[in-house]
Amino acid sequence: MAASRQPGSLPSPRERRLAGIARRVLAWERAARTRVEIVLLDAPAMRRLNRRATGRRALTDVLSFAFPQPDASVIADVYICPTAAALWLNTTRNGQRFGGKGKGER
Repeated sequence: MAASRQPGSLPSPRERRLAGIARRVLAWERAARTRVEIVLLDAPAMRRLNRRATGRRALTDVLSFAFPQPDASVIADVYICPTAAALWLNTTRNGQRFGGKGKGER
């Protein structure tokens, strides 16, 4: 797990929580030889990255990229937009809108 921060500074509670979640996911996936860099972006930066990476102009909550290495390990970048993730969590649950009709319902 890697995090970008000032040299000598301690990880924040948010960084520790994200690192723990990432470790659990990697263990569940049996991805022992994987290095993950998690980057938190604000909404404008995530829109720009989404546009460059996918050609879509919309805001998204997560973008990820995996780079297999010659030694069979994997280096991965995960970009998370907390603003977009919160919007998604506040408006949907399992494809259903809170207080409204689900997909395909009238």
